[in-house]
Amino acid sequence: MTEYNSNLKYIFTHYGKKTQETKLIEELSELIRAIARNDTENFIEELADVQVLIDQFTLLYPDLAVKVVEIKHKKAARQIKRIKGDL
Repeated sequence: MTEYNSNLKYIFTHYGKKTQETKLIEELSELIRAIARNDTENFIEELADVQVLIDQFTLLYPDLAVKVVEIKHKKAARQIKRIKGDL
């Protein structure tokens, strides 16, 4: 396990699922505000915060991680079909 993953596991275990769910909502809100303000520097910072939390959930819940990857691939393929006019 990488140091990053070890840190994520420690953080998630320390705070617990409910607290990290609340934190994810908070960070998503901050990301939305950064996008709305067109603040590139803050956008990058908030995107990283959101990704760290998503990484925590997918690391601690491997079945969730598998489902998320499957859905991401399906959504990307569906969007390509829309772009090409097949949907």
